[in-house]
Amino acid sequence: MVKLIITGHGRFSDGMLDGINFIMGIQKDIIKVEFNNIDLEIYSNKIEDIIKSSKEGTLIFTDIIGGTPFRISTILGMKYDNVYVVTGTNISMIIESIIKREVMPLKELVEQITNVGKNAVQVFDKKSIAEKSRNINNLN
Repeated sequence: MVKLIITGHGRFSDGMLDGINFIMGIQKDIIKVEFNNIDLEIYSNKIEDIIKSSKEGTLIFTDIIGGTPFRISTILGMKYDNVYVVTGTNISMIIESIIKREVMPLKELVEQITNVGKNAVQVFDKKSIAEKSRNINNLN
C-alpha cells in the first residue's frame, strides 16, 4: 500500500490527521511528521526512513511550496523512485488518496488528487450561497 506522509509547519500535520480520523476513522500507513524547528537532519531522517520502508511508493503532503518541509521532501523525493511531493495540501486531497491508493497506480493517483484539491477550493458569496441553497432544496 502507498504510504502517506503529512508534514508541514507547526501543527499542520496534527490538524490534517485529526480531521481525517474524525471523518474516516483511524487509517493505516498515514504518518505525520511535524516540523517544529527540530534539527533538520533528524527531520529529514524521519521522512527518509518512512520512504525506505514503503514498497509501493510514498506520497508526501506538505503545506506550502518553498517552505522547509517542502524543500526537504523534494530533495528526498529526487533520491527515490515512486515518491511524489504534493504541496498546498487540503484535506480533500488526502481523503481521496486514502480511498483510491489501493486501486489506482501512484502516478494516476497523484493526478487525481491534484484535480480534487483544486476543485475543493471554492469561493462563496451571498448570491452563490442562495443559488446553491435553492439547487439543494430542489433536490428534495
